[in-house]
Amino acid sequence: MRFEAYRFGDFRFEPASGAVTDGSGRSFELRGKACSLLTYLIENRDRTVSKDKLLAAIWRGRVVEDQAVFQVVSELRHAFAGLETIRTHRGKGYRWVAATYVTGGSRCARAPMRPAGMRLAISVLLTLTAALVAASSHLEGSTASTRTVQIDSLLLNEARSHAIAGRLEAAEAVLRIALSSKPEHAEANLELGSVLLATGKTEAARHRAYGVYERSADGSRERAESALLLSRILASEGRHDQADRFGALAVVLASKLEDIVLVAASQEQIASLSEARGMWDAADANLLVAQQIYAAHCPENASRVSRIRERLARQRDAA
Repeated sequence: MRFEAYRFGDFRFEPASGAVTDGSGRSFELRGKACSLLTYLIENRDRTVSKDKLLAAIWRGRVVEDQAVFQVVSELRHAFAGLETIRTHRGKGYRWVAATYVTGGSRCARAPMRPAGMRLAISVLLTLTAALVAASSHLEGSTASTRTVQIDSLLLNEARSHAIAGRLEAAEAVLRIALSSKPEHAEANLELGSVLLATGKTEAARHRAYGVYERSADGSRERAESALLLSRILASEGRHDQADRFGALAVVLASKLEDIVLVAASQEQIASLSEARGMWDAADANLLVAQQIYAAHCPENASRVSRIRERLARQRDAA
């Protein structure tokens, strides 16, 4: 499960391309440091980020004027005029305060589900699950394992639908229902780990991913997918050396499995790690591999990766 866009107020922002769309359908593009700083603040929206940390993360130690951060923050505030997005905490730094929801890059999120609505949805799902169990027990020739797989599939699909639409609390709740009867279900744990990562609960996400990694057989798809998720989680926590190791392992395992789409996703992650270090050429080389794979198997992703490469080229020229 990949999350490629953020929705706040009437705006939708794609970090990979810098594209922003407002409620009227008008689009514009954030470039360079504005795109990077916005992404960083949103990804760290659970805390106040100091100016020094922003300078280290976005300008990577380059000597710049003290007003550099202020100027970019002002640019972002102007871009999202009418919505409080970035709050200044004097002497401490900046914090992203707009209510933000994660959604897929290819479609807009619906409005977040309110608590009452989420409880109703979960109640309906529980009733549906119980009905399925009862009905499936009367199916001639059906085994218990087949019934379980059918129910797991329904819950997982429901959770994915919620996540794609940006209803992450509902997705998390449904996945926990699925895991209540099968706590070691690899796919459900990986899905839950992705949702937890998207909501900033990295420690809980890491626990889920490590559990799948440790329980899975060497060379299995579960081992490859958990390694990829661990790389993303560790990178979000700033543990770049560990993220590198798991990212490289994901590429190797996906290659052995001959799962070329998983290879492409792993190459994207390696590119992201290279970009974080300012290694533009290495990042572009990995993205080119991913783009070529997607072109044959997932054209929509190929277009997305192409936009990422264009953004990287601009950043490299500006660096």
